[in-house]
Amino acid sequence: MNNGAILLAGGSSRRMGGQTDDKVLLTLGGQPLFIYSLNAFMQSGLCQEIIIVHRDEEQKEQLQSLLPKDSSVRFTFTFGGKERMHSVYNGLSAFTSTPEIVFIHDVARPFISVELLQKLLQTTQSHGAACPASKVTDTLKRTSSDQPSVLTSVDRENLWAMQTPQTFVYSEILHAYQEAIESGDQLTDDTSALEGKGGKVYILDNPSPNPKLTTPADLPMMEFLLTTRKR
Repeated sequence: MNNGAILLAGGSSRRMGGQTDDKVLLTLGGQPLFIYSLNAFMQSGLCQEIIIVHRDEEQKEQLQSLLPKDSSVRFTFTFGGKERMHSVYNGLSAFTSTPEIVFIHDVARPFISVELLQKLLQTTQSHGAACPASKVTDTLKRTSSDQPSVLTSVDRENLWAMQTPQTFVYSEILHAYQEAIESGDQLTDDTSALEGKGGKVYILDNPSPNPKLTTPADLPMMEFLLTTRKR
């Protein structure tokens, strides 16, 4: 089966508070953050082509220097877009050979594993689309803009925190993104594109930590987890 992956590396890192201008190249646990995601996909052997979505030529050169020198996997670079959804669409449009299944992954999540990728592929083959997620366990409250001190409880029974990689039948997610962009929809994750046209996504309960590096407050925890995993 011809499968592909999109690694999203072109974010602005603006929420890192100036600690780094490119979090995907930040060294954590002894190596750049980007390497953890790249290694998981390379070790899985599941993808014949990997699209790397980058933000500028300088970053592209740095990412290229991290790629394996001798590999049967084709690496294709493409620029990111104004928002995440445009970056994903650019990635979907960049494949040189049409894949059957595509993984879409934010490389700011370095804790993916070969086992997780294999489960996602198998689930997508059976159900058409899959996403790792964790059940919401915190107590949730809702406020309103006009009464920020008034709290209303939110039922967390069926709430899930979505993660990446998210996996899809390529032709279906490409068509869903084309429709979303033409309609001017605002998407924060890839499952939303499929849901918008009536598609269904199978949730894969992921018991392993899969956090995303977003702000400086995340750094100590992620450094600890990465160092512990390497040991």
